[in-house]
Amino acid sequence: MSNATNDFLLLCKDENFAEAVHALLYLPHNYKLMVLHDATLPKADDPTWLDTQSLKDRVSFENNDTTTSFDAIISSDADSAVTKTQSAPYVIVSDTAGNDLQSDGQYGFTVRSNNPEALASAVLKIARATA
Repeated sequence: MSNATNDFLLLCKDENFAEAVHALLYLPHNYKLMVLHDATLPKADDPTWLDTQSLKDRVSFENNDTTTSFDAIISSDADSAVTKTQSAPYVIVSDTAGNDLQSDGQYGFTVRSNNPEALASAVLKIARATA
């Protein structure tokens, strides 16, 4: 996955992978996803995870990346080490969130899990606010 200057780079961890990939379907093609993962996940070329070439070109898997600058972070925990070590805006995906998109402040949002449309909407709001 290349990172062109007009790409919007998202970061997520294993627990948000499936939802983040589904949200990509609702986002423009220049939105890319980097997944921090452990070795127990299937490989990126496993068709059960990424079933179209266009998604494969937009998703990369890394064991650890602290040098890349991200435009937004997708997390299940606002207090996670990833969320705290990056200065990027974030979207928290939670089973306890309400059905509506909730703002955690100017650049943070909470969305209900299993709602990739809401996740994509939050990412677009972050992109507009930080442009």
